[in-house]
Amino acid sequence: MPKREVKKQSAPHWILRYSVSLATVMGAVALRLILEKFAENQSTPFLLLFAAVLFSSAFGGLGPGLVATLLGALASDYFFIGSERYSLSMTLPESMQVLLFMLEGMFISVLGARLQAARRRAENSEAQARILEQKILDISDAERRRIGQDLHDGLGQHLTGVAFLSKALQQRLASRALPEAADANKIVMLVSESIGQTRALAKGLSPIGLEEGGLSVALSQLAASTSSVFGIECSCQFNDGIEVMDFASGTHLYRIAQEAINNAIRHGKATQIEIALESYDHQLRLTVQDNGSGIMPRIDHGGMGLQIMGFRARMIGGSLQVERQNIGTAVTCSVPLPMHHN
Repeated sequence: MPKREVKKQSAPHWILRYSVSLATVMGAVALRLILEKFAENQSTPFLLLFAAVLFSSAFGGLGPGLVATLLGALASDYFFIGSERYSLSMTLPESMQVLLFMLEGMFISVLGARLQAARRRAENSEAQARILEQKILDISDAERRRIGQDLHDGLGQHLTGVAFLSKALQQRLASRALPEAADANKIVMLVSESIGQTRALAKGLSPIGLEEGGLSVALSQLAASTSSVFGIECSCQFNDGIEVMDFASGTHLYRIAQEAINNAIRHGKATQIEIALESYDHQLRLTVQDNGSGIMPRIDHGGMGLQIMGFRARMIGGSLQVERQNIGTAVTCSVPLPMHHN
């Protein structure tokens, strides 16, 4: 699936902004003419035009707001003001009335333009914040992979060397029938277990399966390492032929599953966890279900882990749902697949 990029919000094209201003004034005049048939002697001929000015300036800025004000003044003089309809001639009181409308329209235009500028700044700030959050997640994922590689290539190799030396020492002690051979054998077993746990942690931090075999392989490795490290039952099921279109999306889904498993073990005290990956109706659905005591289902007010899971889902155009069930919790992430994906 293609990676969703966050782009800076840009203002609408000037033709669109001024076209909206013209259309808004025309709509206000048309509505005013329609309402005039049902209510005679209306004392507020500019009310709908004020709304048109505010909308024009809030959408397009100061220029469209001023244009809407001028058009509104001309339309009011031509259609609604004075005893002589459909004429631009005005008496002095009527001219003062139109002038007052224009002054008020200019003031509204300035307010609407400031509202539009504030909205644009808020949209750009939100876009920049999402870009920054994405960069932070990318740095975090890269650092996890680096630590995973260091564990595998550094600590793992050192422990392997210690295991060889411990095994050789145990064999020498056993050949001499010394009682310390039993203690040396325990050391060999402990070091072997440490090697296995180190490799499992390294795979969790650096999911090699994503690069070699895709998301399904990585999730299968995650389930195996979870069972090995925590001593619980963790299984993985997925449909045949499931593919994630890019590495970034696969990484986000993998981290969501990883965080859901951590929450199930740490907070839910789960002893059974099932990971499911399936595609249906042009959607890819990842589900992590456990038999624990359940966790807080509200993503927006939950812990940092739940919030990061929700953010990861949004970054790939998906949605995250956390449901507390009768037994345990189900975390589901649904992501749309491209239409050409089978």
